[in-house]
Amino acid sequence: MNLADVLNLDNESKRVAICATVIETEEKSYTDKMTGEKRRFLKITLQQNNDAVEMVLWDDTLQEYAEKIKNLKDNVIVVSAQIRYSDYLGANSLSSYKSTILEII
Repeated sequence: MNLADVLNLDNESKRVAICATVIETEEKSYTDKMTGEKRRFLKITLQQNNDAVEMVLWDDTLQEYAEKIKNLKDNVIVVSAQIRYSDYLGANSLSSYKSTILEII
């Protein structure tokens, strides 16, 4: 799917495959409300031409792809993700899920 189509609100909750360039990464952490554990996530900004979309790689995906994601910035990736509406952004974004696949090209 094109990143421009990700932003279409009608596509919310769809699982898609994206090929894009990673232009920015930022690791953050949060406390799990259920377990109280400190967990990590990685916010990445993906770009295709003039379109950019934020994606969140959750802790389980970070652990599975730890070696691959050390140097994501400025690389082209192919990733499977779910489109989710973000109240924080006021737009759709991408989110990893349990069986997300990530490849660096």
